[in-house]
Amino acid sequence: MIFHIDKEDLIIDSDKIEEVIQLIQKENPGFCQIIMKDIDEEQIREEIYQYFFRFELHCLESCYMDPIQRHRSQQALHVLKNLFSPRHESLTHFSVLQTLRKCIEHRYSDVSLSFAYEILFLLRALKGTTGLEQQEEEKPIATHPEWSRLDELSQEVKAWMKRYPSGLDYKVIKQRRRNQEMIKAKFGITDKEWRDWNWQC
Repeated sequence: MIFHIDKEDLIIDSDKIEEVIQLIQKENPGFCQIIMKDIDEEQIREEIYQYFFRFELHCLESCYMDPIQRHRSQQALHVLKNLFSPRHESLTHFSVLQTLRKCIEHRYSDVSLSFAYEILFLLRALKGTTGLEQQEEEKPIATHPEWSRLDELSQEVKAWMKRYPSGLDYKVIKQRRRNQEMIKAKFGITDKEWRDWNWQC
């Protein structure tokens, strides 16, 4: 085994787990219906991937999705697809699919509250319903002192970088062209030879 979870490390709180699982079912009825289908586990997994794929398409096709929300949704997709993969089960010796089925069937004896919360918030991130977007709108960046420090650091980095000319600076481009023409004239070469790596070597 890669790791082992001791019984004392599990937070067993059936009432609270029940509450979180009910939220998962209420917010994701279609997803829970797939989980509970009476079909082969691999078929269930395939339908779960199709369910996730619809959200992935939405992220790719929507022109009006908030960029932060899109990023969170894509990150949640990545995590969820990994959690439900056979590879993850093989590496961790733990089945997210089977454990979630147990939760929906009200069998919580070896399920931790943190597992239920993780699934809830990953699905919320997938659908862009974490509530973080609203908090960000209500709390301007200026009210985060640590973010202000990032702005200061950014200005310091910009000031430091301005000490050196950029390769995109007009004066540098002009000087580079002059040097190129001088070298071509000195060696009597054409543009084609100049672009030839053999000649450059």
